[in-house]
Amino acid sequence: NTNALDAILSASIVVQLTLLILVALSVVSWAIIFTKKRQLEAVRQANLPFENLFWKADSLDDIFEKLNEHPSSSMAAVFKSGYLELRKIADSSLASSAGDIPQLSGIDNLERSLRKTIDSEISKLEARLSFLATTGSTGPFIGLFGTVWGIMGSFHKIGVTKMASLAVVAPGISEA
Repeated sequence: NTNALDAILSASIVVQLTLLILVALSVVSWAIIFTKKRQLEAVRQANLPFENLFWKADSLDDIFEKLNEHPSSSMAAVFKSGYLELRKIADSSLASSAGDIPQLSGIDNLERSLRKTIDSEISKLEARLSFLATTGSTGPFIGLFGTVWGIMGSFHKIGVTKMASLAVVAPGISEA
């Protein structure tokens, strides 16, 4: 009558290390999952007031003046980037005198500026997700390694004792 703790303590050091690695990866993964959930909720909550301001404002200048009220909004960061680039275009020779329509190079600058800020905001949200992906894809193979190690131990005992009885193979199968 052995319990799980006895089985782990009587396992080989390789199996114990494998279990320790799997437990550590699980703990870190769950910590990342809960942190990401809080982060995404915080971003959503920070973006709601800015989005309301954006759709209710009379002009882009009004939105820009109230930008400091939304320091953690990713949408506000993208707006600020685009607004500042539009100001540069309007103040430069890139804006044509016929109706202040920016020329193509000014639109390209605006697009690059917005893309850079969007990519930066997405990178903040995606941080540490690669750890989850790597852990999710390698975890089963790490567990399989522990299983193979236990089965190899059983085969080794069969070879040493020249017997294939349950008493000989049970400890290795249990480890597996």
